[in-house]
Amino acid sequence: MRTLFSLATMVLLASTPLSANQLTNPGFESEFNEWKVQEKQPVSSVTQEAAHTGTFGLHLSGPGARIESERMEVVPGQKVTLEFWARATSNGLAVVMLVPYGGNKRPILNEKGNPPVIIVAKKSAEWSPYKVEFSAPEDATSFGIWIRSWTGSKGEADLDDFSLKIE
Repeated sequence: MRTLFSLATMVLLASTPLSANQLTNPGFESEFNEWKVQEKQPVSSVTQEAAHTGTFGLHLSGPGARIESERMEVVPGQKVTLEFWARATSNGLAVVMLVPYGGNKRPILNEKGNPPVIIVAKKSAEWSPYKVEFSAPEDATSFGIWIRSWTGSKGEADLDDFSLKIE
């Protein structure tokens, strides 16, 4: 009887969707491991001063930031939740995008050529939480995060404690 109960419990746990953070390096504690930086001139750095929690965080110093997270697999219709913390010296410097990818490994963009979810960090000397939920489009196979700073933006921003949950 005890074996049957244990087996039933394991089957139930195995079929329960994961909701834990699925990013490998969500707080930049291992510098840019699992993040891809593609900047013409370096404007992104991992520093202790940019940490919300832990030892390190991401610091942006001006326009031209181009950072992408690892991609996580998704099934169409699944709920994707993105959370992070940010502070910035000006509006619009730090931009975080939740990006679905199709089977061809290309981003699924809207009619304006943008990812469907764009979060712009607001000017604040204090850390502010950001959260967005989005359902995976029917042709999505994975999701990732893009971090950008708009051309012409001035100032600095810190970002940390990213969480990407797929359930």
